[in-house]
Amino acid sequence: MKAELVTIKTKDDVLLHGAFYEGNLETAVIVMHGSQMNFYMGLGSFLPSLMAEQGYSCLTANFRGHDVATAPDGYSRKIIGSIYDYFPDCVLDIEALLEFVHMRGYKRIILVGHSQGVFKILYAQGKLQDKTVAGMALVSPPPSAAEMTIFLVGEKEYERALAEARQAVQNNNQYQLIVSPARGNLPFVFSAFTYISFCDNEIPVDARHLCRQITTPLLVTRGTLDLPPVTKELVESIKENCPRPDRCRLVELKGASHLYNGHEKILSKTLIGWIETLN
Repeated sequence: MKAELVTIKTKDDVLLHGAFYEGNLETAVIVMHGSQMNFYMGLGSFLPSLMAEQGYSCLTANFRGHDVATAPDGYSRKIIGSIYDYFPDCVLDIEALLEFVHMRGYKRIILVGHSQGVFKILYAQGKLQDKTVAGMALVSPPPSAAEMTIFLVGEKEYERALAEARQAVQNNNQYQLIVSPARGNLPFVFSAFTYISFCDNEIPVDARHLCRQITTPLLVTRGTLDLPPVTKELVESIKENCPRPDRCRLVELKGASHLYNGHEKILSKTLIGWIETLN
């Protein structure tokens, strides 16, 4: 198995770092991480190598909204990261990653999004309608950015933070940081315009809505020990809202958590088995 670190430039001059695992089949898989994560965490820590072992080339890469923040240097000239993530920019990221695998000669692509990454691959493919995308895997999709935020910080704090973000944007202070206590030991920190773009935008950042623009086959997975917002009813509603529910497969992995710890191989087998059914 050949693996290499790669750097991919978007049309607006943002560098996305990642790793490319080369297989011997004609299909390439692109794996996209969730909120405040990066290309070597979560699914990116195990899925690419497991896919490559079975012959599937796999690119695991950062969104510009990776980690909490990345300081500018000689190559990246602006601060990026989850605190300054602007949801519609995911189109620029996915477009660049698709172009990378196209340049490597792959014309059959599978997009895999985990957690918040699901919103981004759905929205980007809905806009791009890239004909080389043969299927999309939605791994533990949250219901919406707003509902997930409420789960993390509580409804009262969510309403307070959203009001603060609206006021900051109204005062032309879109870079003001909004800080909320959250579950665990990491506070919820986002700029005002990031908060608005995910939770209060004209674009509903909601898996049940974004899937309506997707006609390619879908695989939707959740674990029985997943985060509370990732319910069986949610994944069923995603299927119901698809233009082609007959091309949407739902899989529930018993005992799996949101990060699939201890269930890495069964997730990869599920994904490979589904890919092999695609025309």
